Amino acid sequence: MVYVGQQGLDKGNKMVFFDGAKRFELEDLLRASAEMLGKGTLGTVYKAVLDDGSIVAVKRLKEVQIGGKREFEQR
Repeated sequence: MVYVGQQGLDKGNKMVFFDGAKRFELEDLLRASAEMLGKGTLGTVYKAVLDDGSIVAVKRLKEVQIGGKREFEQR
């Protein structure tokens, strides 16, 4: 599951969630933006600006565990 948004959500832009999203190489994301947004129990969240100007937040999960995806989606 991926969240894609743009700056200015208060200006009428919408949040978009979608499955089957493109997978990114961590190195590419860190090169696009080395800004770490935060850490949680399931992993670290990074901000990246894509070539088309879209801003994405990507969570790099610590470990894949049974039920981990379900827990991630519930939080």
